[in-house]
Amino acid sequence: MKGSGLVIAVVAARLLALARRYLRDEVASREVVRNVLVHALRDRSTGDAAARSDLRLRERTLERALCELERRPPHASLRIDDLLPHFRADDTHARTPRAWPATVRPPARARLLLRHADRLPEPHRTVWMLGDADGMDAGWIARRLAISERDVKQRLHEARLALRTLLDAELREEIEASRTCSPLQQPRP
Repeated sequence: MKGSGLVIAVVAARLLALARRYLRDEVASREVVRNVLVHALRDRSTGDAAARSDLRLRERTLERALCELERRPPHASLRIDDLLPHFRADDTHARTPRAWPATVRPPARARLLLRHADRLPEPHRTVWMLGDADGMDAGWIARRLAISERDVKQRLHEARLALRTLLDAELREEIEASRTCSPLQQPRP
């Protein structure tokens, strides 16, 4: 029995991390995970093996977190139009975005992206989280959010552009800091 308790604790921790990313609220996240696990245990007692799979638990957690988000008042955020890149009359960038510096490792990139994703308008944030952060396909997102796949792809594209704008200032600071370091002070690639 200790083994199954450990498995439940590990699965619950993963589901809780997933719910926290969307809800940004500990109490609501715990309630979502509790409900998902209670339903999974109830389904287990009725013999529904598919209800116990990790993927199904993950999907149920996402669905319940999205339902919770729909019930909430809109999150105060920036307008997407203010975050999209601006272009000159000749179709060139008004301000050329920077590339990722080599010193920013993938785990640090993920933390930066998640931190800045909280500033996106809610429809774009949700689509970006589902598509890029959690790897759900456009069809699943469209069905779940009751929008067209075209709208999913458009919001995802706009969210990526907005994140690039939000990250640009931070990347410029990172590049400037790496230029002012002596070769001995620079982080290893």
